[in-house]
Amino acid sequence: MQSHRTFRVALFVCSFLMLLSSPAWAKQDTFAVLPFAVNGPSEYAYLSEGIQDMLTTRLHWQDKFVSVDRSKLANLPSLKGLAEDKAAQLKSQLGVDYLFWGSATIMGDSMSIDLKSMGPEGAIQTRSASVKNDQLMQTLENFSKQINSALFQTGGQNMAQAPQGGGQQQNQVNAMNPGLVHNEINQNTQFYLNPQFRYAGDSSGSGRIRSSTLPYSANSMVIADGDGDGQQEIFIINDDEVHALRFDVENKLQPLASYKRSPSFRNIHINAYDVDGDGQQEIIVAAVRVSTKGKDNTYEVYDASSYILKYRDNKFTVLFDKIPFFINVVTRPPSYEPVLIGQKEGSRELFDTGVYEMIEAGGSFQLGPRLLLPKEANVFNFVYLPQEERYKIVVVDKDDKLRVYTNTGEQQSRSDKVYSGSGIGLTDQFEPIGIEDDLLLRDHYYVPLRMIPFNLDGDDRSELLVNHPVSVASMFFERYRHFPEGEIHALYWDGVGMNLVWKTRRIKGSVADLGLSDVNNDGIIDLAVLVNKHPGTLGMNKRRSLLLFYPLDTSSQNGLIDQGFRTDSE
Repeated sequence: MQSHRTFRVALFVCSFLMLLSSPAWAKQDTFAVLPFAVNGPSEYAYLSEGIQDMLTTRLHWQDKFVSVDRSKLANLPSLKGLAEDKAAQLKSQLGVDYLFWGSATIMGDSMSIDLKSMGPEGAIQTRSASVKNDQLMQTLENFSKQINSALFQTGGQNMAQAPQGGGQQQNQVNAMNPGLVHNEINQNTQFYLNPQFRYAGDSSGSGRIRSSTLPYSANSMVIADGDGDGQQEIFIINDDEVHALRFDVENKLQPLASYKRSPSFRNIHINAYDVDGDGQQEIIVAAVRVSTKGKDNTYEVYDASSYILKYRDNKFTVLFDKIPFFINVVTRPPSYEPVLIGQKEGSRELFDTGVYEMIEAGGSFQLGPRLLLPKEANVFNFVYLPQEERYKIVVVDKDDKLRVYTNTGEQQSRSDKVYSGSGIGLTDQFEPIGIEDDLLLRDHYYVPLRMIPFNLDGDDRSELLVNHPVSVASMFFERYRHFPEGEIHALYWDGVGMNLVWKTRRIKGSVADLGLSDVNNDGIIDLAVLVNKHPGTLGMNKRRSLLLFYPLDTSSQNGLIDQGFRTDSE
């Protein structure tokens, strides 16, 4: 009897000790990160909340170190030069154990960052760093690790990754395809491939399927059900032709039909949109009529001459011809439904000011309402990237850098890497005043490749698919556009810039376009990449093209793809 009583007492003591060690009984510290004071050009004002968000995310440790509710930080007085006594009052007002605040001073491509913290005893500690602008994220990561280590002896490990309950929990994330390289920082994340998912037609195990070679160089591609039969066709343009193709059941790419225009016209870009409201998509082709000017140094000039085709019964027919605008299709917020947009040609430059919704009336198209866009945007170079609240506008500028703007047109970031990498170049400067034939080198504009906003895992964060061209020669020769390699990158907005989620392995050749669709009609979403074969070092070989596609296993997506990834080394 005594032994039973002793056992019950021991069991009670053990249970009590376990409760004390559980998160519910452990002490939970709270903290607040205030908006940072930003000293520098107004275009960097977004860093005030951007740095605040990044530090909050990196300092948070569930049940251990928890951020105050964001609503309590609204409508705070000016925090610039926050004095020690004011900081103590604010800390008490917010009811937190730790308070963090600071400033960022931008000087060209460099910045100095000062981070101050106040703990329970009221002592202030300062951490400072002077870094390049593109090293901001890593610096904040280092700061958070130093704080983690000082407060919780985690050995520099990020709180979000620190052991909880005596062990490290593994997050399992579906890698979707063996041909994708995920940018990973959290060592507790396990990327896996579904063993039940089969990559039909992939004999190499690389996760991608390669079409036969097409006997022409390609300018652009769109994947759409053009004839309404429930099967996707692939529409590809070269300079003066439109081709319809489809994969058969053996994943062989079969030609279906073609449409040829006069060689005096040049196709620039292709898209799909239901123009006449019959429930079936028409083929939208942006094109120009090309003529030349000049005597000693001739150059091209253009008249916008776009057209729209119907595809039915394996044949093309012209629905609208010689539309005097550059035209395209974009998914527009808030409904993110596709809309047909257009832009006039310019008199001194390639594009006139403003991008407009197109309106069809009486068999012709007119410019309708103007879109609210940054001045750098044109009909080909922007997309709307959905966010949890509102959206970003992403623009490819003339230097092939990604610029990110708020929904009101305020620039927030510009990438260091180049993206897009199109080979479709058009003269962008016509007869400057006082200079005609003597101008030896006129500006060229390279029509950007397609960017695709997407969200495969159904969370509140959208990603952006974009091409990253790889070439040493293009770094030295502005007009060298025969990129020997490329990578498709999936990027997301991290509060400061566009950061990498995953990318394809290197693709040999110049990427001409990309798509995200069931390209071979097997019920599986594919990442499709149109590639022009590299013409050789001297660019003398005849260019041909092919299509690669990566089947994406989305059946087991669980939304655990990490947002805090280490920068991948090239």
